[in-house]
Amino acid sequence: MAYKFAQALRAARGVDGNPDEDDLDLVALATVADCVPLIRENRRLVREGLVALARTQRPGLRALMRVAQVDPAEIDEKTIGFRLAPRINAAGRMQRADSGVELMLTDDPVRADAIAAELDHANNERKLVESRIRYEAEAQAAALGPRDGYVLASEDWHPGVIGIVAARLAETHQRPVVIVALDGPEGSGSGRSVPGFDLLAGFEACAEHLLRFGGHRAAAGCTVASSSVAAFAESFEQYCSAIFADQRGTAVGHADAVVGGDGLSMELAEQLTALGPFGIGNPKPKLLIPGARLDGARSMGEGKHLRCTINSAGLRVGAVAFGTARLPDGAETALDVLGSLEVNRWRGAEELRFVIEETVLPSGSIELLGRPEDDLEATLAVLAAGPFTVAEFGSEGEREVLDRRGAGVVGVLASLVGGGENVLVVSASEQRRRAQLAGRVAGFSLTSWALLLAKPSLADPFTHLVLLDPPQSRAAEQLISGGPQGSYAHQLWGPSELRFTLDELERNADLRGSMAAVYRALRESPKSPLLEQLRSGDDQRSPATMAIVIRVLEELELAHFDGTSLVLVSDSPTRRELESSPTFMANTREVEEAREWLSPIASLAA
Repeated sequence: MAYKFAQALRAARGVDGNPDEDDLDLVALATVADCVPLIRENRRLVREGLVALARTQRPGLRALMRVAQVDPAEIDEKTIGFRLAPRINAAGRMQRADSGVELMLTDDPVRADAIAAELDHANNERKLVESRIRYEAEAQAAALGPRDGYVLASEDWHPGVIGIVAARLAETHQRPVVIVALDGPEGSGSGRSVPGFDLLAGFEACAEHLLRFGGHRAAAGCTVASSSVAAFAESFEQYCSAIFADQRGTAVGHADAVVGGDGLSMELAEQLTALGPFGIGNPKPKLLIPGARLDGARSMGEGKHLRCTINSAGLRVGAVAFGTARLPDGAETALDVLGSLEVNRWRGAEELRFVIEETVLPSGSIELLGRPEDDLEATLAVLAAGPFTVAEFGSEGEREVLDRRGAGVVGVLASLVGGGENVLVVSASEQRRRAQLAGRVAGFSLTSWALLLAKPSLADPFTHLVLLDPPQSRAAEQLISGGPQGSYAHQLWGPSELRFTLDELERNADLRGSMAAVYRALRESPKSPLLEQLRSGDDQRSPATMAIVIRVLEELELAHFDGTSLVLVSDSPTRRELESSPTFMANTREVEEAREWLSPIASLAA
């Protein structure tokens, strides 16, 4: 950017040509260090800049290469990315950011040597933070002796690096490892698996010792009470022993990152390629695409390989699977797909391609929050609670609102729960949304705006609120930011979620239709189960709507509810107007207010 800005300044002054070619060494350094895709002009500038960097006379760069033990004659993009750039970046992370600038500008070789030594020290300090935790974790593992599964914990481990340490130890010991960073009464854990072991199933087997957990077979996170760490460790090790004893594990691979279909791009592939060359010690980054569908399978390579299309987050990416000629079970619904992203070049053409290495069926559960699991029990709970009211809550808060509209829902959720975060998804209908998300992603809690407004404290234990559907009132919008410092609200809803919300609103608004269907069922099948009667005409009628129907029938003296069954008062009742029911009128007002609130949003999305 600075180079192009210099070009523009020269053009504005009427000076022909490019900026001083001697500055190309800095252009190459900045381009590679900032992970700019090495395509088109960037690639040319880096190629020419590497030549300039090899013969640079800048005291700062020469000093930096000396402390990094880089031979100028052999410098390439890898030495920039792995030897020079980390030392420059360490300045901002560990000490002072301006030391890197001073190093590039100084003409004094003595001063350059001093600054380069300072940067080298900062980089070593950064590595020490990671290596210290790994060393302490290794010491704990050694004290435990050989085990089939490790849970290691400490008070002073940084939660931001425990996943890396878990991956390193899992690779070293070839056993699943969970690293827990303790902080007072609770600890955040991050685990990594090994081939042949389903880590999420291991967490599910130890659920009684965990407060929360989620993730995938290869990588998962959890929250555990400090007092339960020992019990969790013992239970986890016993489960691992049983799995490895009878070889019931499912082959899994290590995932470096979780990404939705909307995150797969040419730019990302180029950035990953810039991390090469790949091999021992620097494997190709592995990406996990959760809840993806594989379409359009066709064989290639004399039937030995497979070509297909990955469909995720509404986007489609071409894919290949080498060494297999058929799609795995579950491909038509949803699979977690593990592999690598690359730019495939053939006869001058370039295309984005995902190389599939493994596929697994998603596992885990979605917990409904704020209501019983059973729909009839939930209906009776709504009745017992009385007419719906919005609970009092403070509008002031420090929850940070992140606009992530346009990002894939499954990818965002998988990234959060895979990192051990506790997540609450807020929707227009917890019942319908769970049915849609089941089998695609799991490991989080799910509620509705209505349930959350009735009891805002439901959100208190959660660091992340994922707003899948838009709020339907000013009170709901105020509730979003009313959380504690360090918590986040991720706005994900877009046009399709708005349409879902409006559809759910109209379903709740059609009380006349619901009343007629339920009343007809009571007359025609008076001995049928209550839930079957209440669901007549709509098997997805929500517990809240079913409770309203019962209240309205009672207020109109058309039926009587005795706590277990709904009985008609008379076979020939006097005609009643729905408008004479207070509950019907209150529901009508709520629906109209929601329509009015959503109307401006619907206009913008149209």
